[in-house]
Amino acid sequence: PYGSLPTNVVLDFSELRFIYPIGVTFLSNLILWLNRMNVTVNYRGHTRNTQALTFLDDALFFEQHLKQKLNHYANPRPTTRPLVNIHHSYSHSWLEFTLVPWLASALSISTQSLSSLHVCVAELFNNIQDHSTLEIGSIFAQHFPNIHKVGIAVADFGCGIPATVRSKYPHLNDNNAIIQAVNNLSKTRTGAL
Repeated sequence: PYGSLPTNVVLDFSELRFIYPIGVTFLSNLILWLNRMNVTVNYRGHTRNTQALTFLDDALFFEQHLKQKLNHYANPRPTTRPLVNIHHSYSHSWLEFTLVPWLASALSISTQSLSSLHVCVAELFNNIQDHSTLEIGSIFAQHFPNIHKVGIAVADFGCGIPATVRSKYPHLNDNNAIIQAVNNLSKTRTGAL
C-alpha cells in the first residue's frame, strides 16, 4: 500500500538548529515506522556538539533509537518529560503519576487544575487504541517557562484523519477532509446532525 520503499534512509542532523516537541515525536515515529517497514535508518551529523543535538540527547531520543546516549551525561531536563513510547494499557497511569504531576510542579499549580488536560491526553491514547495499527503512542512534553507555554506532542501509527474521512467522502483532499472532520465534531458536540 505504500509503494516502493527504499532499503536505506539517511537522516542528516548536520543542519538541525532547533526542534519543537512535535518534531521530536514525529521524527521518532517516522524512524519506528521505517523500522517496521524493514527500512534501515542511518544517522549522519548527529555526533556534532550543538544545542539542538544536546537537546535531543537529553530528551533520550538517541538512547531510544541508537540504544545509547551520545553523551554519557545526557539526562532529561527539568523542563521536559523525555520521549517515551507508551502502550495504551499503561498510558493512563503514566498520565496520572508522571505527566500531570510534572506539569503541575512546573507550572506551580495543583494537579486537579489540570484535570481537563488529563482527560484530553487520555482521550488521545483512547483514540490510539481505537484507530491505530499499534496501541502505542510516542509522547514528549516541554515547558517553555520564558514564554509561558507548554508543548505536548503525541504521535501514533493511525491512518490519520484524512484517510478516515475519505472512507466516507472519497472526493476530499487532505485539507478538506480535516475541515470536514472538525465540522462533524462541532455538529456532534452541539447536538446537530
